[in-house]
Amino acid sequence: MSSLTSALTTARSGLDATQVWSEVTSNNIANTNTQGYVRKEVNFSTTSVGQGGAVQVTDVQRDVNTSLDQMYWSASSQVATQQAIYEGVQAYTSVLGQPSDQMSPVTKLTNLQTAFDTLANSPDSAGAQQGALDAAKAMATSLNTTSGTLNEVKGEVTTEIKYNVTDVNQALYKIAALNKQVAASPSGSVLLANLQDQLGTLVQTVAQQMNVQVSTDSTGQLSLYTAGGTTLVQGQQVNDLRYDSPSGKLYAGSQEITPGTTGVRGFTDGSLAGLFQLQNTILPTFQRQLDNLAANLIQGFQAQDASLAPGQAGLFTDAGAAYN
Repeated sequence: MSSLTSALTTARSGLDATQVWSEVTSNNIANTNTQGYVRKEVNFSTTSVGQGGAVQVTDVQRDVNTSLDQMYWSASSQVATQQAIYEGVQAYTSVLGQPSDQMSPVTKLTNLQTAFDTLANSPDSAGAQQGALDAAKAMATSLNTTSGTLNEVKGEVTTEIKYNVTDVNQALYKIAALNKQVAASPSGSVLLANLQDQLGTLVQTVAQQMNVQVSTDSTGQLSLYTAGGTTLVQGQQVNDLRYDSPSGKLYAGSQEITPGTTGVRGFTDGSLAGLFQLQNTILPTFQRQLDNLAANLIQGFQAQDASLAPGQAGLFTDAGAAYN
């Protein structure tokens, strides 16, 4: 009777192991094109004949390469950086246009020069006078429109930063919640492997916004850090991202991580890094270029107009007044 019981137990262990293998294999096939899913392998072991020769599932392993994962996340961050910058710059340059475009400030400036050349040759011509006035108005309108668009882009960048911060925080809290489930899951189980898939997907979500470092402890719980080493998630603890609009700074908990800031343990790539480049470097440079062009026009015409009293505005004005 004991031999029969032993045989049945052995047969059942084989069926249980086969069931796990079948489930994992079918999932591998069904999720071939599922983003974030990692192929899994089932490892078996067999007890000695004296113990019944039962088949057991040792563990379920995810077919991953940690180094390749880190490289992929890093590359995703770099691509996201350039994409964010491209979209921000494109919104501005679509109005700025190319030098040959009829609506560009460069073309308006060329037209202004042509109009004044015509006026210089025919100073008494009413048509030439009106043409110079129209060209000057078009130049001012072009500068104001371009500057207005630039301010709109600045506002959109600020809004995008806030949205991205919210997205990252949501992902960080999901990672912490999954870590709690990971800690309670049996080692080497299908459940644990699937939870780790979900963690990998969330890391990719964060990596799109900022380049990160990842470590995993002996229980499988994941810790996430900025590229500079500031803790974002450690086990089940989260350091929320916080964006301070007035100062333009970004924090993880109480630690500043603003990209491009010297001396902080922040990050260099990702959509957030691209947005901060737009906010702190690229868009201010565009603004200075526009301001310099406007200042040169105002001061140039003001200096050349002998009919003006000291402090009186010329043809081009600074908000209706002389240049300040």
